[in-house]
Amino acid sequence: LTPRTLQRWRQAGAITADARRREHRAAAAVRTPANRLSQAERATRTLAGLFETYVGHLRSQGRRSHADAANIFRNHVAEAWPKIAEKPAAEVRSDDILDILRRVIERGHGRTANKLRACLRAAYQCAIDVRAVATLPVAFRAFQIESNPVANTKRDPAFDTADKRPMSAEELSAYWAFIKRSDGPRGAFLRLHLLTGG
Repeated sequence: LTPRTLQRWRQAGAITADARRREHRAAAAVRTPANRLSQAERATRTLAGLFETYVGHLRSQGRRSHADAANIFRNHVAEAWPKIAEKPAAEVRSDDILDILRRVIERGHGRTANKLRACLRAAYQCAIDVRAVATLPVAFRAFQIESNPVANTKRDPAFDTADKRPMSAEELSAYWAFIKRSDGPRGAFLRLHLLTGG
């Protein structure tokens, strides 16, 4: 039946109240997304859950960076932005990511912001690539990620370089006095490190 025919029948009183209810339910079903998550599903498909899956993936590959990634996420996302961390990963937007990164940079941790961005981007990419790469854990599929909100952000290359500020003569003298008194392999290594150019 066409909408015009339904409208004519409705005006003529030919459609019963029961038929109207069925029509209303059908229209509501069309408006409701097919992948709408229940409360229980929302609780397990969060940004924190996605990142935990990513960290587990790094650990299973023997990557030592997994501990650093977990610490950065805990300090700068889970504790600083709990509402975003507990948001379904598929609903996180680029603006959310930028808010997180901006706060890290404002606190003077530019390199950490770039590291966090790289980890978040990789986590989302794993959740997208799981449909095409068989070696990725199937757990990523549960997050139903269609796009990568981190990919729309840009890293700041100014924060990728190590601090090259040389020590002053006084600082160098104090540092040498400290490591000269250090015994064992640690002290020997620090002295070798400094004497070979740091």
